[in-house]
Amino acid sequence: MEDLGAVLISATLFVFFSPGLLFQVPGSCRPVDFGNFCTSALSIIVHSVLFAIFEFMILYVLRLHFDPIK
Repeated sequence: MEDLGAVLISATLFVFFSPGLLFQVPGSCRPVDFGNFCTSALSIIVHSVLFAIFEFMILYVLRLHFDPIK
C-alpha cells in the first residue's frame, strides 16, 4: 500500500457518520439527536449520502494523501 489516505479517511468518516453513534439526522424527536444509539431507515439514507459527499470532497477535491514512512 503506497497511499494510506483512502483507507484512513474512509474508516474515520465511517465511524463519524454511523447513525446514532455521535449524532443522528433526522432524529426521532428533533432534527438532530446526539448520542442516542438509535437509527431509522431515513437516517441511514441521510448518513450514507453525507458519507459519500464528504468522502468525495476529501479524497478527490482536496486530494489528501498519507504516504507510509519507508
